[in-house]
Formats: sequence, structure tokens, C-alpha cells
Amino acid sequence: MTGESPDDTLGRSAANDDFPPREPRLRLEFYSDDLAKPFREAFDEPVTITVNSIVQLNDGTHLQYWTVTHTSPDRLCTTVVNFPTTLDARLLSTVGDTHRIEVLGDTSSLFSTFDAFDGITRSAVYDEDGLRVVAEFPSSVKTDLIVDAVHDIYPDLDLVSSHTIQTVPVFQHIIEMISAVILIHTPRTPT
Repeated sequence: MTGESPDDTLGRSAANDDFPPREPRLRLEFYSDDLAKPFREAFDEPVTITVNSIVQLNDGTHLQYWTVTHTSPDRLCTTVVNFPTTLDARLLSTVGDTHRIEVLGDTSSLFSTFDAFDGITRSAVYDEDGLRVVAEFPSSVKTDLIVDAVHDIYPDLDLVSSHTIQTVPVFQHIIEMISAVILIHTPRTPT
């Protein structure tokens, strides 16, 4: 899966994006208990999966790099491949019960859908409590369109939070205004 040349990747992931953003971003948080069921059914003990980065490929597919805490990485890869939008999964490394897995996702996956809206996945975590995904989009994107696209793939993945991430110039302006108010209201002592 990782034989791609640098020209094959678009390099879109949270790891290589500037923060804070240059333009205001819309941060959406999604949650589903149902999407964690395949892991609960396949394993007797809890599994924690953190999607560390996503790299979009030019053909519309993408690579996901996961850190997984569990005793059986082979069973994990088999379970992951059973998801309808997963094309392949392979174990990259193991240290104790912590594993790095590379997952090849197809063009109709959640992460590809986010990319279609110029979104960036900030975090995705599967654990015994369910699945939580946080993604950011340009502030001009309509939340309803994103939610509808997400529900087309995973109807049980619900939007639980939405807010705007401001840019550095906005924060600088706020700080300048607060400083001016403090300066105006600070009593001056004669010298």
C-alpha cells in the first residue's frame, strides 16, 4: 500500500496543516456508539484506535495511519477490512500491545467525504465508549451539507458539536480591544 511516490499524494492531514488557521474554520464533532460495535463484537477486551493522520491520494483513496492498543493486531486488521469503505489494512509495527496500522480507504469513506468539503480530520478515536471524530472545514461550508454527506455513509454518526475556530488576526484584534478597555479604565496615578 505504501509504494506511492510523492506525486501520488496530496498530503492533506492534520499533521501538516498550520494551526491556528489563516482563515476561520468550522470545527464539527461527530459521535456514534453503533460504529464501535464491530470492535466490541470481535474482541473480549477494550480496543482503543486513534487515527493519527490521513493522507489523500490523487486517485481519491487515502491512507490512514492508526495507533491501536490491543493484544491481537492480526484480528484487528481482519476486523478493519470488514468495514465497507476499507480496501486493505496492514500492520506496520508493534511494541508490546501498541500497534501501528496502515489502512487504505476508498473514495466513499468518511475521510474522503471530509476532503470533498476541503475538510481536515483533526482526530478520530474508537474505544469502548464509541467513535468520536473531529474535523475542520472552511467556515463558508454549510454544516447541513456535511452532515447529510456523513449520514449517507454512516447514518448513526451524529453531529454533537459545532463551533468556529478563529484566526490569529481575530485573536490579535480581541487582545488589542481588551488592552484598550483596560487602559481606559485603569486609574492614573499622578507622578
